[in-house]
Amino acid sequence: MKLRIFTIALASLVLASLYGGAFAQRTRTRKHNIATVDRWYVFFSPDGDFTLSFPQKPNREPDGQGPRTPINSYGLYTENRMRFSINVQGLAEGPIWSLANEWNDGYAQEQLTRDRENNRRVVHTKRIDKHTFEAEIWDAGTDTGESINYIRRTIVRRARMYTLLCGSEIYGRKVNKSICRRFFDSMRYLENK
Repeated sequence: MKLRIFTIALASLVLASLYGGAFAQRTRTRKHNIATVDRWYVFFSPDGDFTLSFPQKPNREPDGQGPRTPINSYGLYTENRMRFSINVQGLAEGPIWSLANEWNDGYAQEQLTRDRENNRRVVHTKRIDKHTFEAEIWDAGTDTGESINYIRRTIVRRARMYTLLCGSEIYGRKVNKSICRRFFDSMRYLENK
C-alpha cells in the first residue's frame, strides 16, 4: 500500500515537471479555493411560526408594547459590529382580513413618517411582494450628525408584523448588503403550526 501511494506521488511530480509546473500550479489553486464552511445559527421562533438564520445565536431582548400586543424581540451584535434583529407583534384582524395579511400603503406612510420624525434618512424603499416592504436607512441618532446605515424589512402576514433589521453599528460605514440579503432571505414560515 505504501509503495502504491509513493508511486502515485512520484507520478504527480513527474507530470508537474513535464508540464512546466502548470499541473502543480493548478493543484495549488484548487487547494486554496476550497470553500470554508460558513454556518449560521437557525433560530426557531418560540411559537413555531418561522425560522430565521443568524450569524450566531441571537439573544432574547426585552419586550416592547405594540398597539395591540407585546412586541417580542431577538437580536445579535456581531464581533465585526453588525446588528441583526427580528421583532414580532400581532395585528388587529378587524373586519378586513387583507389589512392583517398584506402590506398596504397606509403602513408604509406611517413608517416613513416615523422615520422622518426620528431623524432617519430613507435612501431607498422597495415593495418586495404583497406582504413585504423594505427600506434602507441612514439613522442620525447623535448630535454630531454621524449616521449608521441599516436595512429594515417589514412583513405583514397572517395578522402578524415581522420587522427584520440588518445593519452596521459603525458610524458612516455602509451596510453589507449581501450579508443582509442572506439574513432576510433565510426567513421561512412553518405551515404545520
